[in-house]
Amino acid sequence: MTELFSEDVVNENYEGLPEVMLIDGLESYCKEAEVYINEMRYEDMETLVRHAHSLKTMSKMVGAMQMALICEEFEKNNGQGKVKKEHIIQHWPKVKIAIETYVASLKY
Repeated sequence: MTELFSEDVVNENYEGLPEVMLIDGLESYCKEAEVYINEMRYEDMETLVRHAHSLKTMSKMVGAMQMALICEEFEKNNGQGKVKKEHIIQHWPKVKIAIETYVASLKY
């Protein structure tokens, strides 16, 4: 099973940058992803697929690999496959907590 959050992936993607930039990047991801997740509750299928694509790309950059895979599956099947928007919405809190916990460990 793919990791909820991979420190290795995020560290590889942010390699050589100051830790403050890593923290800013992860915090920005959480804020932006939260907007997409909230909008997914109400949007039409075309917008949902676009949001899933954006979340997939952002999630890969920060090491949220399960979220990226769920979004990729949703996008690939235009929301008509086994993965529904509810799967993305329900998965988000676990991802957010994992990232916020990691960010807190960097700050303290």
